[in-house]
Amino acid sequence: MIDRVQPAIAISHSFCAVATTYSLAQNSHLRLDKYVLITCPDEFLERIEAVAHNFGLSKKIVDRLIIKIEQDYNLDVRRLNVSEFIKEVKVRKTYILHDQDDRQLPLSQAVHVHENLSNSELEIVRETGHFKILQDEGVIIKILNFSES
Repeated sequence: MIDRVQPAIAISHSFCAVATTYSLAQNSHLRLDKYVLITCPDEFLERIEAVAHNFGLSKKIVDRLIIKIEQDYNLDVRRLNVSEFIKEVKVRKTYILHDQDDRQLPLSQAVHVHENLSNSELEIVRETGHFKILQDEGVIIKILNFSES
């Protein structure tokens, strides 16, 4: 599907940033003009562990999930770091937005991704949180302005 559509821009949020960025990196023939990452994580394993902690899941369940992902997709979860494989994505400009006080995902992860990508702009917003950022009018305007630039 993505080969037929040939999108000029991609937008991802949180966990989806890992999957989207990984997919773009694995499909090096795809070229984007712009990529927007909203509340961007870096380390997939850290996200799994944090979400599991938030939901009260045991280490045993987390370990089983990791094994399942690794077996089903032939991946090493410890190596799924956005800051590493984003370097393989063919994109002209990247825009990373993250709330300073995001309680679900530390700002430091978005900063790390930004530091590993030469063509990125990091914008730190306030008072939007992890989920409200998707509905914030100011954030939406920033994304529209970036996409039109």
